[in-house]
Amino acid sequence: MKTYTVDFESFEVEANSYDEAMEKARKQACENHGMKLDDELFQDEDQKPNCWTAVFNSFYVEASDEDIAWSKAIKFANQHNLDIIEMDEGYET
Repeated sequence: MKTYTVDFESFEVEANSYDEAMEKARKQACENHGMKLDDELFQDEDQKPNCWTAVFNSFYVEASDEDIAWSKAIKFANQHNLDIIEMDEGYET
């Protein structure tokens, strides 16, 4: 068996402060996707001043091969209204 790590597309949140953005992002992630976020929001110089990027926690799939893992990842993503950006090659468990 291998464990595969699946990452999902992030989303932007507009707010007047980091704390407000974090609250909005957590609420949106929970209500719209039933997911939790990484511990912090990100902001780069290309974004508007009051815009932050929220990143979903990774999803871990156990499977005997990559095709089965991908199928499980797609099913999970569809159930949670998420877009997959990548899945790693897995590591032995």
